[in-house]
Amino acid sequence: MLPAAERVTGRTIRSVNDGSAAPPALADSMTATGEAATVRTFDRRALVIDRVETIALRAPLAHRFSGSAYSMDNRCTIITRLHTRDGLVSEVYNGDTDAEQEIIVRIIHEELAPRLFGHSATDPEGCWKQMEPATNNILRDRALALQAIACLDSAVWDVFGKALGQPLHRIWGATHDELPISVIGGYYHLDLG
Repeated sequence: MLPAAERVTGRTIRSVNDGSAAPPALADSMTATGEAATVRTFDRRALVIDRVETIALRAPLAHRFSGSAYSMDNRCTIITRLHTRDGLVSEVYNGDTDAEQEIIVRIIHEELAPRLFGHSATDPEGCWKQMEPATNNILRDRALALQAIACLDSAVWDVFGKALGQPLHRIWGATHDELPISVIGGYYHLDLG
């Protein structure tokens, strides 16, 4: 059985008190009230973002992969690591663009990361609002800025979940036993001789 879900309301997390210790990064910034409930109020000094790393990966495919409106010769992703002053590090994998990888990484480092430095990952929505103006550059494809934001947004949520010691589906308050899925094939070709 899963532990009680924690739900984010603004910057307050409410959960059933299971007697477990607070995560180290947040221990000094939490208060408890009530007999059965714990209210965790985040101090803005917790989880302050101070460094971002990216690694653009490009792995050639043995065979070209094609869909109805695209084809791929490489499998690409951008690894984003977000570091906090508390010592927590997130590591997320986003995107599958090939030619635009360098542009997305440049947007992350030159435009977005500086907007996040000094801000707390305890406010993921506020972090997103700090980055959103990068989408207003009319001289480039807006999708590139949104892909760069997605890398950092995922990293902020990842470090937030790590600080709470909870998976994001519990923090967001949604768990499912069944999910509809879609499957795509075609990366691998059998030699049928």
